[in-house]
Parts: sequence; structure tokens; C-alpha cells
Amino acid sequence: MTKKKTLFTYNLNASNDGTHKIHEYICPHTPENANCVTLDFFKDVDEAMKFAKAKYKDMKFDICDHCCKKEDK
Repeated sequence: MTKKKTLFTYNLNASNDGTHKIHEYICPHTPENANCVTLDFFKDVDEAMKFAKAKYKDMKFDICDHCCKKEDK
């Protein structure tokens, strides 16, 4: 069965450490629309991160601690 893709966004405003947080679109911590940039639909946050780093080479990204937690394997 194919996993449903999720819409990911990032915060246009950088955190104190200079990183832009990547969020799932439905995350309650996603910033207001004016500060939110839509990336695209991806199968997981790793794919979204790879895309963001390739498209926005001069920016640093991190994942939201709330919606994009990595599952322990």
C-alpha cells in the first residue's frame, strides 16, 4: 500500500539559531500564512528536507519538534 503524501511548509522567519522550521501543513505550530512558505507534497519529512535544502541552498532548515518527530526504529 502506498503511503499518503503530506503537504509540508517552512517558516519564513528564522529561529534564533538561523534555521527555518519545516512543518506538516496541519501542524498547530505552523506560522501564519504570511510567514509560511509551501514546499510541496512529500512522503516524509526527510524528502521535504532534501527538497528544501536543494531549492534554497543559502538557507538552513530544521524540523518541527511537534509534527515531524522521528520515530525510533
